[in-house]
Amino acid sequence: MTARLYGVDVAQKVLVQGDWQAASLNTVIDTSLAPFLSNPGLTLDRGPDATIPAEAVGGLAMALYELCTNSMKYGALAEGRGPVVLSRSVHGQTVVLEWEESAPTDPDASESFGTRLIRSSLVGVRGGGRVEYNVAAGRVHAEFSWPDASLVAASPSERTA
Repeated sequence: MTARLYGVDVAQKVLVQGDWQAASLNTVIDTSLAPFLSNPGLTLDRGPDATIPAEAVGGLAMALYELCTNSMKYGALAEGRGPVVLSRSVHGQTVVLEWEESAPTDPDASESFGTRLIRSSLVGVRGGGRVEYNVAAGRVHAEFSWPDASLVAASPSERTA
Protein backbone atom coordinates (compact mmCIF):
# COMPACT_ATOMS: atom_id res chain seq x y z
CA MET A 1 0.00 0.00 0.00
CA THR A 2 2.86 2.39 0.80
CA ALA A 3 4.21 2.00 -2.73
CA ARG A 4 0.91 3.01 -4.26
CA LEU A 5 0.56 6.04 -2.00
CA TYR A 6 4.11 7.09 -2.83
CA GLY A 7 3.28 6.86 -6.54
CA VAL A 8 0.21 9.05 -6.10
CA ASP A 9 2.28 11.57 -4.12
CA VAL A 10 4.92 11.66 -6.86
CA ALA A 11 2.27 12.20 -9.51
CA GLN A 12 0.73 15.10 -7.63
CA LYS A 13 4.09 16.80 -7.08
CA VAL A 14 5.09 16.46 -10.72
CA LEU A 15 1.71 17.59 -12.04
CA VAL A 16 1.54 20.59 -9.70
CA GLN A 17 4.99 21.70 -10.93
CA GLY A 18 3.73 21.45 -14.50
CA ASP A 19 0.41 23.22 -13.87
CA TRP A 20 -1.44 19.87 -14.29
CA GLN A 21 -0.27 19.53 -17.89
CA ALA A 22 2.04 16.99 -19.53
CA ALA A 23 5.19 16.25 -17.55
CA SER A 24 8.83 15.62 -18.33
CA LEU A 25 9.62 11.91 -18.43
CA ASN A 26 12.98 12.57 -16.76
CA THR A 27 11.22 14.32 -13.87
CA VAL A 28 8.71 11.48 -13.46
CA ILE A 29 11.50 8.88 -13.45
CA ASP A 30 13.80 10.78 -11.10
CA THR A 31 11.01 11.57 -8.65
CA SER A 32 9.47 8.09 -8.74
CA LEU A 33 12.77 6.29 -8.27
CA ALA A 34 14.41 8.72 -5.83
CA PRO A 35 14.44 6.20 -2.94
CA PHE A 36 16.26 3.65 -5.13
CA LEU A 37 18.77 5.75 -7.09
CA SER A 38 21.64 5.02 -4.69
CA ASN A 39 21.39 1.28 -5.43
CA PRO A 40 24.39 0.41 -7.65
CA GLY A 41 22.37 -2.28 -9.43
CA LEU A 42 19.96 0.27 -10.93
CA THR A 43 21.12 1.85 -14.18
CA LEU A 44 19.17 4.68 -15.76
CA ASP A 45 19.91 5.13 -19.44
CA ARG A 46 19.59 8.90 -19.78
CA GLY A 47 18.12 8.86 -23.26
CA PRO A 48 16.15 11.70 -24.75
CA ASP A 49 13.63 13.43 -22.52
CA ALA A 50 10.03 13.27 -23.64
CA THR A 51 6.65 14.32 -22.35
CA ILE A 52 4.13 12.10 -20.68
CA PRO A 53 0.44 13.04 -20.74
CA ALA A 54 -0.95 14.23 -17.42
CA GLU A 55 -3.43 11.34 -17.31
CA ALA A 56 -0.54 8.82 -17.41
CA VAL A 57 1.79 10.35 -14.80
CA GLY A 58 0.16 8.69 -11.78
CA GLY A 59 -0.04 5.25 -13.35
CA LEU A 60 3.54 5.32 -14.60
CA ALA A 61 4.87 6.61 -11.26
CA MET A 62 3.10 3.80 -9.41
CA ALA A 63 4.27 1.17 -11.91
CA LEU A 64 7.92 2.27 -11.66
CA TYR A 65 7.78 2.30 -7.88
CA GLU A 66 6.13 -1.14 -7.89
CA LEU A 67 8.85 -2.53 -10.17
CA CYS A 68 11.56 -1.17 -7.88
CA THR A 69 10.01 -2.41 -4.66
CA ASN A 70 9.50 -5.88 -6.17
CA SER A 71 13.10 -5.89 -7.34
CA MET A 72 14.32 -4.85 -3.87
CA LYS A 73 12.32 -7.66 -2.25
CA TYR A 74 12.67 -10.52 -4.72
CA GLY A 75 14.75 -9.52 -7.72
CA ALA A 76 17.96 -8.03 -9.01
CA LEU A 77 18.17 -5.11 -6.57
CA ALA A 78 18.00 -7.48 -3.59
CA GLU A 79 21.54 -8.17 -2.39
CA GLY A 80 23.12 -7.32 -5.74
CA ARG A 81 21.67 -10.29 -7.60
CA GLY A 82 21.89 -8.68 -11.01
CA PRO A 83 21.42 -5.51 -13.00
CA VAL A 84 18.28 -3.49 -13.66
CA VAL A 85 18.35 -1.16 -16.65
CA LEU A 86 15.69 1.47 -17.29
CA SER A 87 16.04 2.90 -20.78
CA ARG A 88 13.96 5.13 -22.97
CA SER A 89 13.76 5.96 -26.63
CA VAL A 90 11.59 7.91 -29.00
CA HIS A 91 10.45 6.30 -32.26
CA GLY A 92 8.68 8.87 -34.39
CA GLN A 93 5.86 10.12 -32.17
CA THR A 94 6.00 7.20 -29.73
CA VAL A 95 7.90 7.22 -26.45
CA VAL A 96 9.14 3.83 -25.22
CA LEU A 97 10.34 3.17 -21.66
CA GLU A 98 11.84 -0.27 -20.95
CA TRP A 99 12.61 -2.01 -17.65
CA GLU A 100 14.97 -4.95 -18.04
CA GLU A 101 15.94 -6.99 -15.00
CA SER A 102 18.13 -10.06 -14.80
CA ALA A 103 17.81 -11.97 -11.57
CA PRO A 104 17.25 -15.47 -10.27
CA THR A 105 13.54 -14.85 -9.83
CA ASP A 106 10.88 -17.49 -9.69
CA PRO A 107 7.89 -16.18 -11.63
CA ASP A 108 4.63 -16.30 -9.72
CA ALA A 109 1.83 -17.53 -11.95
CA SER A 110 -0.80 -15.63 -9.98
CA GLU A 111 -2.06 -12.27 -11.16
CA SER A 112 -1.21 -10.08 -8.15
CA PHE A 113 -2.51 -6.58 -7.53
CA GLY A 114 0.95 -5.20 -8.35
CA THR A 115 0.98 -7.01 -11.69
CA ARG A 116 -2.45 -5.64 -12.55
CA LEU A 117 -1.30 -2.16 -11.49
CA ILE A 118 1.71 -2.33 -13.82
CA ARG A 119 -0.28 -3.70 -16.76
CA SER A 120 -3.02 -1.08 -16.43
CA SER A 121 -0.73 1.89 -15.75
CA LEU A 122 -1.31 3.57 -19.12
CA VAL A 123 -5.02 2.86 -19.54
CA GLY A 124 -6.86 5.97 -20.67
CA VAL A 125 -3.90 7.75 -22.26
CA ARG A 126 -5.09 9.94 -25.10
CA GLY A 127 -3.72 8.58 -28.35
CA GLY A 128 -3.23 5.15 -26.77
CA GLY A 129 -0.84 3.77 -24.20
CA ARG A 130 0.53 0.24 -24.20
CA VAL A 131 2.19 -1.91 -21.53
CA GLU A 132 3.89 -5.26 -21.97
CA TYR A 133 4.91 -6.99 -18.73
CA ASN A 134 6.57 -10.39 -18.65
CA VAL A 135 8.16 -12.33 -15.82
CA ALA A 136 10.09 -15.48 -16.70
CA ALA A 137 12.75 -17.44 -14.87
CA GLY A 138 15.72 -15.11 -14.56
CA ARG A 139 14.11 -12.12 -16.26
CA VAL A 140 11.60 -9.33 -15.69
CA HIS A 141 10.74 -7.14 -18.67
CA ALA A 142 8.31 -4.24 -18.82
CA GLU A 143 7.76 -1.96 -21.79
CA PHE A 144 5.62 1.16 -21.58
CA SER A 145 4.81 3.16 -24.71
CA TRP A 146 2.62 6.18 -25.41
CA PRO A 147 2.37 9.06 -27.88
CA ASP A 148 4.67 11.94 -26.94
CA ALA A 149 2.28 14.41 -25.30
CA SER A 150 3.94 17.34 -27.06
CA LEU A 151 3.10 15.77 -30.42
CA VAL A 152 -0.48 14.62 -29.77
CA ALA A 153 -2.98 17.01 -31.31
CA ALA A 154 -5.68 18.34 -29.04
CA SER A 155 -9.09 16.79 -29.44
CA PRO A 156 -11.64 18.84 -31.43
CA SER A 157 -13.44 19.93 -28.24
CA GLU A 158 -10.15 21.19 -26.76
CA ARG A 159 -9.30 23.14 -29.91
CA THR A 160 -12.58 25.05 -29.82
CA ALA A 161 -12.50 25.76 -26.08
